[in-house]
Amino acid sequence: MSHFKMPENFELTGGKPAILLLHAYSGSTADVRLLAGALNRAGYFVTSFNFAGHGTLNPTDILTQGSIAAWQKQVTDRVAELKKRFRQQSLCLRTLTRRYFRMDLLERDQELLGGGVFSSPIFMNTEKTGRTLPAGFKKYAQYVLNLNNELTGADKQNELDYIDEHLNNQIEQINEFSALVQAKLATINQPIFIGQGGEDEIVDQNGAYKLRDALVNCENVTFKWYENASHVITTNTAKKRLNK
Repeated sequence: MSHFKMPENFELTGGKPAILLLHAYSGSTADVRLLAGALNRAGYFVTSFNFAGHGTLNPTDILTQGSIAAWQKQVTDRVAELKKRFRQQSLCLRTLTRRYFRMDLLERDQELLGGGVFSSPIFMNTEKTGRTLPAGFKKYAQYVLNLNNELTGADKQNELDYIDEHLNNQIEQINEFSALVQAKLATINQPIFIGQGGEDEIVDQNGAYKLRDALVNCENVTFKWYENASHVITTNTAKKRLNK
């Protein structure tokens, strides 16, 4: 096995409220470590976990182990655990892809103090994402397969072939769930943070404005535009500005 350090679930102890950070589709807890550290230094309890199928060197795990239902259950269970543990509301900040899960949770749970999204795909330009999401996933798959020394060349090709066959089906399920979340955005009234990179290569940047405008019952929406930043603003050129 490669000496690559696999990303792990983590908790950074601190005060209240608790902050739950969620990573992107095909991402891992490594993507939110810097932000978690900044929030923890500010005094918050911060935690994150890997979504089912993520954080491994077998990219098809996302397709075979992951699903909308599995990921949604992970989020719901973790929030319930935090609320019981802290005996009060938990502040849930969403970063990277599970933006739709973050907003879905806020739609369903009015006890939460607030939330947020980074590089949100809730309002998607399907013409763009129809190209960029599969391409981005396949680039990620090739990267992690190159790190996996336990698989033969034939095994790796089988992984890539499986992705070619099944990836679009999962992306379609994500799109359908995102549309359901989009339809209920007006039910959210908690404070929301929206962060968007101006040079996002994955999602339509204008979707961030559409999301802001759809939150018609939110009196406190913080909107941050990071010029020249690409998709993953927690680790790219926007990270210092974001972590302030």
